[in-house]
Amino acid sequence: MDQFKRAFAVALLAGHRTNRGVANLLERWVLPGERADAYGLRLAVRNNYLNLYVKGQSVGELKLIRVSPRLRIHSKYKSLTERGSLQSSGAGQNYAIVDANELAMAGPDLIDSWFRTAETYAGDEKRFVDDLVAVTPGAIDLEMGMTPFP
Repeated sequence: MDQFKRAFAVALLAGHRTNRGVANLLERWVLPGERADAYGLRLAVRNNYLNLYVKGQSVGELKLIRVSPRLRIHSKYKSLTERGSLQSSGAGQNYAIVDANELAMAGPDLIDSWFRTAETYAGDEKRFVDDLVAVTPGAIDLEMGMTPFP
């Protein structure tokens, strides 16, 4: 079993700040201790990827694959049609990959539609976690609920 590491290549991601989708995602990042409001993202650093959350609900994983950004989101979040209605994507854990080219074309409206859909799956417990993070500036991880030791 691999050892868990909390790391991410921030400098490599910074090289993609001109990627429209990456910029739209990162503009929504809200620090612990601040209210996320509608579609504000929380980030959790994992083993070479960022997990993105809206109202405590995981939206997706942002990872660098061969130095290019890739977003892995649940297919039900991505299955919004242009009309805004949700298509049935079946049950289970089906994921869609948004590669660097598709991400570069993802404008704020498309990304907001993913977040709106993800938020509908955020129950009371997940929303409560986001509320706690909003009033806890020292929170370092949404899933662990830990703060740094003095």
